[in-house]
Amino acid sequence: MLERRAPLVLALDAVLDQEIELQEKYAALLAAERAALARFDSAEVERTCSERESVYDQMQQLHSRRTELMKEFPEFRGRRLSELVQLFCQPEDGRRLQGKILRLKQGIQKTRRGSSEFGQIAQFSLNLVNGVLSMLWSATQHVTRSYTRRGGVKESVHPSGDRHSNVLKEA
Repeated sequence: MLERRAPLVLALDAVLDQEIELQEKYAALLAAERAALARFDSAEVERTCSERESVYDQMQQLHSRRTELMKEFPEFRGRRLSELVQLFCQPEDGRRLQGKILRLKQGIQKTRRGSSEFGQIAQFSLNLVNGVLSMLWSATQHVTRSYTRRGGVKESVHPSGDRHSNVLKEA
């Protein structure tokens, strides 16, 4: 069993605090990005997206650091952090770390849900834009090809007048 307030416990405590803080920041950025997407504010979406990527990179670094710290526990193989803390930490340290581990798990679940919802919203928006572009493109074509339910190709001809019939081209 590790001694109370051992350097390994203190380092793990600090990493967990930083991870919790970054999870909360990531969740806030997801919400801000979703709101910007709903407002069609592309500049804000780009800003929050790049900031979210930066936070994600920091989260990955802290996760790696936490994994390295876990390897310093005796018999760490195949065990979760909560198990290691329960087995090898003093009761006071264990309670404190278990609370932080729980908060981190809850933060991860929250960001996973938020990421999933945001991905669905972004995909819907992309499909909407692609549909509008497809309609605009097909309206400018004389011959439009589309697929039938059975996988065949159907061609539709859109008659158009000569190029001088357009009022803007005459001006």
